[in-house]
Amino acid sequence: MQVDSGGTSARESHKIQKAMQRERKASKAHSSLLTEAKRIWALARSTESISSAQRQKHITDLMDVIRGKVKEIVFKHDASRIVQTVVKYGGPKERNEIAEELKGGYKDLARNKYSKFLVTKLIRFCPTHRASILLEFQGQVMKMLLHREASSVLADAFELYANAYERSILLREFYGKEVALFSSSSSHTSEAEKEKSKKGLSGVLEGFDKDRKKRVLGALKENLDSMFNNPDKGTIQHAIVHRAAWEYLTALNTLQDVGEAEKMRRDLFENCQEILADMVHTKDGSRVVREFLARGSAKDRKQILKTLKPHIERMCLDEEAQMVLFTAMDVVDDTKLLQKSLTSLITIPSTLNYPPPIRSRPARNTLPTRSEIEEAFYAGDDCGAQSE
Repeated sequence: MQVDSGGTSARESHKIQKAMQRERKASKAHSSLLTEAKRIWALARSTESISSAQRQKHITDLMDVIRGKVKEIVFKHDASRIVQTVVKYGGPKERNEIAEELKGGYKDLARNKYSKFLVTKLIRFCPTHRASILLEFQGQVMKMLLHREASSVLADAFELYANAYERSILLREFYGKEVALFSSSSSHTSEAEKEKSKKGLSGVLEGFDKDRKKRVLGALKENLDSMFNNPDKGTIQHAIVHRAAWEYLTALNTLQDVGEAEKMRRDLFENCQEILADMVHTKDGSRVVREFLARGSAKDRKQILKTLKPHIERMCLDEEAQMVLFTAMDVVDDTKLLQKSLTSLITIPSTLNYPPPIRSRPARNTLPTRSEIEEAFYAGDDCGAQSE
């Protein structure tokens, strides 16, 4: 190290820099609060042997420090992890208190690089607040699904934590503004309305006349196209999009005009035929691909097999994707095409030597979720490590 012109040693220069750094930190908003919170946080998240009572005491102390200030500090990286620790190790009282403090701000939190993990944790650990959190996303679901940060929040909520009614809240926006306008946007929805919502698109279309059905299906098709036309966003892999696509295809089967239904089905196929490999791993996505195989022409089936061919080996290890392979073997009449695109890849040694497939959706506490992997990355931890 060099010594400055005034003769100050490198050690003294370093001390001066540290002092200036402390001054800068102290001048920032909530500096003393965060300093105290970090001290207690280090104790609360300790991986060393610590009793439940001790950890709970630290969580209580930590909650006392951040109470009333959660909304102001949660967008900061370190502060967001502190609040996540309270949600993870705290009881219903602490979790509900934090969920209440953050009311009205969940859309912004979900779009933030760091606070999005907190939203996912609250959706997971606060079932009594889950519906109200999801209701805050109304009017923004399409934009959030195409948002780099927010899409993972919606995907995890839909796939892992939401019940049938809560999933319907997220799906509702796919059906267009007309449906969203006349749907209940309150957390105090009647049981009859909830039961109808659980039916998804079929429940929405009950009692609709022909013209109104066409408007709803047209809006759904338009929203699906916006997802399919942005494959770089990663949205096409999400189960919520696959559910919307399957509901659309199912609704077409109820139309009286068979020719019109077939035209609408073909339009959807042409828009998503290149990305079908991204859909085979979920229950509804697998159904969509199988529907295209079953109802498509010989040319369509050839195109589907061409799209799936690079992914055949991995598909053999997934329960839902296997159903697509079985359907292809059942409906494709061209044996040479099947041999070239499917069976020759299934029977090669590298595929046959794979261990038997496990559940396509692993147990919740076995593998980290998408959000937990991202969170570990941002925290600088190993990706397989448990998140805060």
